[in-house]
Amino acid sequence: MNTLWLAWKIIFYKNNPTLQKFSIAASIASIAVGVAGLLVTLGVVNGFHSEIKSRILGLSPHVFVRLSLHKHENLAPAADSVTRTLAAADPQVKTAAFAVGSVMLRSSYASSGLMLKAVDAQAETGVTGIKGLIIKGEWLTPTQPHKADTAIDIVLGKEAARATGVSIGDKVAIIASANDSIAMAMPKIETGLVRGIFESGYYEYDSGLAYVDLSAIKRIWGSDPTDGQPSFWIGAHCANAEDAPAWATTFSAALDNEPLVSSVMPWSDLNKSLFSALKLEKIMLALVLFLIIFIASISIISNLLMLSAQKTQMIGSLRSLGLSRADVRRLMLSVGGLLGAMGICTGAALAAICAYVIKDTGLIALPAELYMLERLPFDLTLATAAGVLAAAWLVTLAASALPANQTSKLEISQILRYG
Repeated sequence: MNTLWLAWKIIFYKNNPTLQKFSIAASIASIAVGVAGLLVTLGVVNGFHSEIKSRILGLSPHVFVRLSLHKHENLAPAADSVTRTLAAADPQVKTAAFAVGSVMLRSSYASSGLMLKAVDAQAETGVTGIKGLIIKGEWLTPTQPHKADTAIDIVLGKEAARATGVSIGDKVAIIASANDSIAMAMPKIETGLVRGIFESGYYEYDSGLAYVDLSAIKRIWGSDPTDGQPSFWIGAHCANAEDAPAWATTFSAALDNEPLVSSVMPWSDLNKSLFSALKLEKIMLALVLFLIIFIASISIISNLLMLSAQKTQMIGSLRSLGLSRADVRRLMLSVGGLLGAMGICTGAALAAICAYVIKDTGLIALPAELYMLERLPFDLTLATAAGVLAAAWLVTLAASALPANQTSKLEISQILRYG
């Protein structure tokens, strides 16, 4: 006898009471909603993780080497020494020296605080993807040391340009705290010329980051930056960003005898709190939604008990025709498994529709200043989806085990006498 066919007939028997039909539909719907919610939630959280990671790496070296420098003139020789050491550890590594400090950008329209990154314009394009993110104007070109009477070329993020109301060719004031002993009481103000505007898609960068050439350091921060403004770094680009922690360990050991190196860290360490929060959120949401699926699966228990009570005569007849206890247990498990499978398939279909709306239509916009991204992301692999569906089905089978076992223990004489 075909167990699945018989289980199907039990579930969809046309003379089933209306209350039971409603209860079966509710069980399927509740499992479907739980599965769809779990798949969509995992897809969105994974999407946030993947998108933020991708956009951070678009403007970030894989490994950061921090230098203990007090004068910007020492950056070039220190960078040469560190670069030679890193190249000996990994001949394929690409490096770029840079300095980072906070400044105020002021236009005739508004002011905005941001981080200013002074870079080797040519080397930076080998370490990060900044050049490919320019949407207006152009990237910086390597220059000779800036003369005091010329504007400093600057490249802004899209949101920073919008906040200050500037575009290509506009001039801005770059205001930084001066560390020169003569001018400590007064901030340094230099004129910047907007040469390019970039868009990374990551709000924190687009609103709070700007680039100038390394030759402008002295004009912006003074000749003797002693209070950490700016900080000096070497950025390293490896073959694979996922190997950055291992390379950071290797580079740290190689640079152990470099007196000017204060620390070596992978890009992930600089963003550890962000990705830890995303991981914890993913775990907690998955646990909550699995609990919802489990609670929904409990309704299968009541449905199976109700079905076994109403199908007592049929079960007794089948037992008298030779159906064993194991066959009855298998039949009721098949009923529960079918209910679970229908709910899971429905949930998967709902999740696929949601994924299409989120990923392919881009209809769901986000306030970038709150969520760092402008669109709701979605990233769910087939392996992850299959794992979730399989786990959900096993939960429904586990919920079916108790009523299936109880039904199989009924004696034939008891069934026929009281059924």
